[in-house]
Amino acid sequence: MSQIEFRYTNAQGEASTHRLNDEWEESGKYLTGYSLTEKGPRTFLIYRVTEYLNGSDRLLRDPFQNPPEKVTKQAAPEILFSAFPTAQRRALEAYAANVGMKVVKTMTEGLTYLCVGSIKENNKKPGEARRRGVFILSEAGLKALVETGELPDGGSDFL
Repeated sequence: MSQIEFRYTNAQGEASTHRLNDEWEESGKYLTGYSLTEKGPRTFLIYRVTEYLNGSDRLLRDPFQNPPEKVTKQAAPEILFSAFPTAQRRALEAYAANVGMKVVKTMTEGLTYLCVGSIKENNKKPGEARRRGVFILSEAGLKALVETGELPDGGSDFL
């Protein structure tokens, strides 16, 4: 595989150019790999890529993706919670329902978000969600999404 290079705008609106080594991976809504620019592993939301350089877009299956819809009662995106203690999960489910999200108990075809509480070796949901093109969030990521309408950078800790 070849290196991939692109311009990216983060959640704060800051633009930067990134180059990933030749072991990068396109995983649903995410581009992951070792950043030669920042000298470390990184995960990028594909919808935030503003431009691919040197023909890099030809290396991807789906290089141009739309951002998630804003959370509204009309849009009612589906969300599933995983790896939270019961009381915390119930509180988060109530919070999500209150802001207009449809809380589901299992992985569905229409699932938009998976909110993960902790990384557990036996939790296969993040990998399955990634393959299905679902956005993966932490609790803080969910609250930032609701408050700002933007997925926060670094919200893909569970990839």
